[in-house]
Amino acid sequence: MGSATVLEVILAIILPPVGVFLRYKLGVSGYSF
Repeated sequence: MGSATVLEVILAIILPPVGVFLRYKLGVSGYSF
């Protein structure tokens, strides 16, 4: 369970910036009308 908790923390730290980057990239490329 310890390793799973560590993975969850790492994912929680890594995923939000990736989601923001993808949303920003999609917004610029597809929805910049």
